Amino acid sequence: MTGTFDMRGYYNEYVGATVAVDVVSCPGAYYNYWFSAQLSDDRNRQVHFHNERLTLGQDDRVGYELQIDAFQDPRYRFYGLGGGTDEEDESNYTHEEFGGFLDLYWLPVDNLRFSLGGKIRSVDLKRGAERLAADLSYTINEARFLGLAGIQGATVVGERVNLVYDGRNQEFTSSDGTYIKLTAEYAQVTSNPKSVSTYGRFSVDFSKYLSTVNQKFTLLLRNNWVFTTSENIPFFDQATLGGETTLRAFDLAGFMESLSFLAVSNCAGRLRIGFSLDFQMV
Repeated sequence: MTGTFDMRGYYNEYVGATVAVDVVSCPGAYYNYWFSAQLSDDRNRQVHFHNERLTLGQDDRVGYELQIDAFQDPRYRFYGLGGGTDEEDESNYTHEEFGGFLDLYWLPVDNLRFSLGGKIRSVDLKRGAERLAADLSYTINEARFLGLAGIQGATVVGERVNLVYDGRNQEFTSSDGTYIKLTAEYAQVTSNPKSVSTYGRFSVDFSKYLSTVNQKFTLLLRNNWVFTTSENIPFFDQATLGGETTLRAFDLAGFMESLSFLAVSNCAGRLRIGFSLDFQMV
C-alpha cells in the first residue's frame, strides 16, 4: 500500500486565507481512494471524494469508479454564451453544487474498459463575492441573463456509457502512453423550470505523455471536447472546448461556448488553439 497526506495553508489576493488537506491511499494497482477538502475566505468551501477499483472479479476484469463532490465558490465568473462574448462581459456569482457519478466497469482486454453508470448535478446560483461587487455585477441580477437556462439553478441526472483506452505506463505518475475516454450521456433536467427535458451529451478526453529517455522530463498534451444535442439546456452543462480551465475560460467554468453536437465544424476549426500543454519536471 502507498499513499500521501498533505496539509497546506496560504494567503493571496484572489482567495484570501486558505487551508486545505489531501489524502490519497493506493492499496493496489488501479485501486485507490482520494479525499480532499478546502476552506477559504469569501465562503469558499470544497469537499471531494474519489474511489476507484478496477481489479475485482475473476482475472481482475470488473470494477467501479465513484466520485462525490460538494462545493461552494463565490468567485465564479460568467460572460455569456457564444463566440461574440469577451472579457468586458464579465459578471460574478456563487456556484453551489452537490453531485457525483458511479460507473461500473468491465475490462474485456488489457488497456481497454467499458462502463455503464449514472451522474447527478444539483446546482444553485447566488450572489457572488462581496469584495468583487465594486468591480463586477452579480450574474443573477443581470437583466440580459434572466431568461438563460439554469440561471436559477437546476438539477441534472443522466445515464452514461464510457469507453476508455488506457495505454499509460502508470496511473498517477505517467511518463509514457496514451489515454482516451469517450463518454455518451442521456441527461434529464429534473428540476423546474425545465428548459428542455432530455438531451444528449458527448465528451472526448485525450491525453498523450511524452518523456525523455531517462524520464526526467515529461510533456503532457491534453485536449477535451464536449458536445450537446441542444443549446437550450442549463448553461453550466453546455458544450465546452478545451476544458473548464483551459481554452476561453477566464475562470473555472466561466467562459463556455454554446455548441450543439451538430456544430462539429465550428469546434474543429478552433482545434489549433484547443491544446493545453502541461510541462512537469521530476
